[in-house]
Amino acid sequence: MTTFAPTEPVAARLRTRPACARHRVSTHEASALDGTWQFVGLEPDAARTPDDLAQALVASGRSYRAMDGAMTVGAALLGAGEISLDAAPDLDASDWWLRQRFIAAPSNEGASSGNVWLVFEGLATVVDIWLNGVHLGRADDMFVAWEAEVTDLLRAENELVLCARALRPLLRPRRPRARWKSRLVDSQEWRWLRTTQIGRMAGAGPRIAPVGPWRPVRLEHRRGASVRALWIAPSRVHDESVLDVDLLLERGPEPRTAFLTCGAEREPMHVVRTGGGWRMMASLRSASLEPWWPHTHGEPALHECTVVIEHAEGQTVIEAEPVGFRELSIRTEDGAFEVTVNGVQPFLRGSCFTPRDWTRLDCPEPELEEEMRRLRDAGVNCIRSSGCFTYGSAALLAACARHGILVWQDLMFSVLDYPDGDAAFRARCEREVEQQLALLQGSPCVMTICGSAEVEQQAAMSGVPLDGPRHALFQEHLAHVARRVLPDVTYWPSTPWGGDVPFRVRAGTAHYFGVGAYRRPLHDARLAGVRFTTECLAFAHLPEPESPAAIPLESEAGGDYARWKVRVPRDGGACWDFEDIRDHYVALLFGVDAVRLRAEEPARYLALGRAASAIVIERTLQEFRRRESTCSGALTWLWSDPWPGAGWGSIDVAGRPKSAWYGMRRASRPIALALTNEGLDGVDLHVWNDTPSAVEGTLHVRLLREGRDVAFAASVPLLVPARSGTTRTIDRLLGRFTDVAHAYRFGASGHDVVHAVWMSDRALAVGSRDVAHSRFGGVPIIDEAVLLVHGDLRPMTDTGLEAHVVGVDERGVVDLSVSAASLAQHVRIGSAGHVASDSYFAILPGVERRVQLTPHGDAIGGPIVVQALNDPRALFIDPVRPIVHAQSVGTGDAFASSAARGAA
Repeated sequence: MTTFAPTEPVAARLRTRPACARHRVSTHEASALDGTWQFVGLEPDAARTPDDLAQALVASGRSYRAMDGAMTVGAALLGAGEISLDAAPDLDASDWWLRQRFIAAPSNEGASSGNVWLVFEGLATVVDIWLNGVHLGRADDMFVAWEAEVTDLLRAENELVLCARALRPLLRPRRPRARWKSRLVDSQEWRWLRTTQIGRMAGAGPRIAPVGPWRPVRLEHRRGASVRALWIAPSRVHDESVLDVDLLLERGPEPRTAFLTCGAEREPMHVVRTGGGWRMMASLRSASLEPWWPHTHGEPALHECTVVIEHAEGQTVIEAEPVGFRELSIRTEDGAFEVTVNGVQPFLRGSCFTPRDWTRLDCPEPELEEEMRRLRDAGVNCIRSSGCFTYGSAALLAACARHGILVWQDLMFSVLDYPDGDAAFRARCEREVEQQLALLQGSPCVMTICGSAEVEQQAAMSGVPLDGPRHALFQEHLAHVARRVLPDVTYWPSTPWGGDVPFRVRAGTAHYFGVGAYRRPLHDARLAGVRFTTECLAFAHLPEPESPAAIPLESEAGGDYARWKVRVPRDGGACWDFEDIRDHYVALLFGVDAVRLRAEEPARYLALGRAASAIVIERTLQEFRRRESTCSGALTWLWSDPWPGAGWGSIDVAGRPKSAWYGMRRASRPIALALTNEGLDGVDLHVWNDTPSAVEGTLHVRLLREGRDVAFAASVPLLVPARSGTTRTIDRLLGRFTDVAHAYRFGASGHDVVHAVWMSDRALAVGSRDVAHSRFGGVPIIDEAVLLVHGDLRPMTDTGLEAHVVGVDERGVVDLSVSAASLAQHVRIGSAGHVASDSYFAILPGVERRVQLTPHGDAIGGPIVVQALNDPRALFIDPVRPIVHAQSVGTGDAFASSAARGAA
């Protein structure tokens, strides 16, 4: 059994928390130091200790301000309205003093009463700590949890004082010099500091750096036994679940017996005396503990895990996080990066996850559950925690395990030439990584530990010789820590990584922006031969016009183009931004001059921009997902935006999906269809069934002329086994050659639309939420796919678009029915008070599409807007009194028009 070697304390009082799996001890009590805190900013070194503060405050003319709970200085200033996202001071240039006064009865119950510890889950970044005037020590790593035993320091009334030291003075050039320079940060000396790049990256989001407590501060009263090390290793071997536990206790009463429980299973533990406590070990094996699956492929089964210790004083229960059992391996031979879970190789699709509030950094619990629902609804089964942000919180990891979402975990190193030759720096990094990775034990969602983000890429792009030594910090030192702490999890040195040049896309993991920043045509996604992309498809995605995150263009009423443009993400040093990238694909897809359109028809420009995001995301992910593709996974950049505007996120800062999210969702459904134009080989139909049950139905394929009249049609039975898929040609399904892609051009094309619809009376049991109630010819739809043979933009016409409210349930969820007499393109469903389950879809004659609109946010009232990209009319529906009002809005965006505002 693998055992755990705990890290030694770094100071007499303040130490890093022991590297243990997450757990709770029944005899321990914790109380958060929430309440009211106070903070003030001073010039660097204006005060060295709390005793200097009074004089420094008088000299500066400043005074303490209150903040509600332990939080970063930026969050407090922003909440008080003293700074804005667009104009924030350099918080790294000042010393920030924080204090809290709290009541805590001193321990006077004798030796059995235990000890009291002051615990800091996260302090940014170099922070001195005093309790009742005693200096506990200095925290020097934002990503480390710290603790100090303070039993003898507590009084009835206590004062905790923190000083987050200014980081700017610490950025003076040091030796050795960096071998290369990154344009993504304003100083290469950040490489010496263990802190995040959030708030410090130009062109990525608000420039509000995290300073001070960014995770909870609390007191822990530890009575009885105290856990010094806890090793938890679940695995799945030959259809049997295996759980190994190795526990090291210090202090506490002598155990009489101890046993390990997991689910309904129970196993006695072997107990031996150690120098300062007891060691307990057990290996539990069971065929009845169900395996954990990504939610797209099965049930993410979790099992409670506890250690119960009987002793003379009663019972102590140590409760670990629920564990999951899965057999996960990654094949990396021959340039591959193929993940296998429980014998099945899933296509992994998802995003690089970020919280929406970059000043608080972690998602609050209610918001986190909302994010998980959005991820699952989008078909996401994998997220990445990128090395330029922060390690995922305990709540995030638990939520991913619960919801069946795998996690690619970067270590928090990105783009810089870190000083791996400095022994003290290297030791700090190893301490950090040991603690962080120990917290991941037992979680079935942890897929990969990655040493860094774009470090090897930056080196290669900067001209560092390819045959020179690789970065030893990631190739050797941290790799050793990762393999010791999580021996069953694959360690990957960096991303991108794997080819003769680190950023080649045909081997290992890539950051693929061929479709995207490098403006390659959409078919480059196939030509590139990507194996696995941990970043892709970065665009300045537009929020929905009804969202509070939308900023009007200057040419619209009340617009603010300057604020719009400054919030568009860009790469450091580049003369273009990611809105230019989106505009490029608007021109490519729709054959329009995007710059001219923005000036002359801004509403139409926005409508085409939203449609372009949905198209590019959907088609590229479908291309990667094809069974014939070399790609085994694709994670988009990014999941959510940190402020209003057109950001990288598929979800805006208000938590509302953008068009990109809908494109991701259609491409990622566990049960799905897609059509691809293969030129002289016609049109292929791709069918996926990721679920653990076979899906059976009837596939109906038809070719339509003018998006309305059926030129040819056929129906065939279609059975797709569990966790599998297939590719068929449309000619084979139709039973004859039809030049379906109009590639041979034997005369005029007899059709312009290909429509495939998979139907089954059992669709309600297997379909996704909105498609399950949709119908074709009265039969429930499993999924459908539409391909336009002659381009992505049809002429404006009256499509006969219709919509009506079928019902509204007790939660206020609106069930909307949408249909059309001829092809309606990119039908957008908008509402200020609701979020639609589907949008930006095509609808054809004979199809009744059902969409659910769920109440969202504080907005009340207003119409539901239904509009197709190729129809000048928009429908406005009152969900309370289901009245449909049709209004011509020309070629623009319905909500942006005065007609829509009047209808509201």
